[in-house]
Amino acid sequence: MRRFFIAVALVALLVAPAEAQSGDRVVRTLSEDFPRADYEGVAFELSVGEIEVTGASADTITAEVRIRCNRGRDQERCEKRAQAVELASYDRRGRLYLEVEGTGYWRSRDATVHVILTIPEDMPAQLDIGTGELTVANLASDLTIDMSIGELTLDNVSGNVTVDMGIGEINVTMPQDAVGEVTLDNGVGETELRHRDGRNAVEGILGGTDVHWNSGSGPSSVSIELNVGEILVRLK
Repeated sequence: MRRFFIAVALVALLVAPAEAQSGDRVVRTLSEDFPRADYEGVAFELSVGEIEVTGASADTITAEVRIRCNRGRDQERCEKRAQAVELASYDRRGRLYLEVEGTGYWRSRDATVHVILTIPEDMPAQLDIGTGELTVANLASDLTIDMSIGELTLDNVSGNVTVDMGIGEINVTMPQDAVGEVTLDNGVGETELRHRDGRNAVEGILGGTDVHWNSGSGPSSVSIELNVGEILVRLK
């Protein structure tokens, strides 16, 4: 079992974006604000990179994109490509759609795209990520995530949570009083739910490692589907 997860981790490292180092340099920054009153929700799409989403007591949606050229690579070519990157925004049926365009042919080891998204804490969010790292904190509304490969961390979220991921690691922390039901569906790997009354934990390669808990008193539900990897949900 340990060898299996080491192999999975190596695959993830090969396709994940390179970690920022001290010699890396931010070569371009894009930033834009959107009035909350114009939108009922927000969606963000990114093929490769890192995203931090934070809920706040605010009347605006703020998106900042930082492009960093990785140390030891062709800096000049990276800087030229960075100039072609744009933060595109669309209004689709009252929802703000944001997308980082111009990175489709990039190799993750050449450059890193880092997105910082701040939204009203009670605004629904939909996040579509190819490969990378995603962190969401302090969000009280519904959250939907579709992610291929990477690492996902949800901290102090309290709305309905729906996650569909291919390969990776998922860590979720929620107030138990907000949750009524948790369904964790993991094809191969380790799955654990911790709550005030104890814990439910399973692991295995064949037959899946699923956990279902419906003893909560809160209005929100958590539904997570993962093909291969680890799931840890903490209800506090």
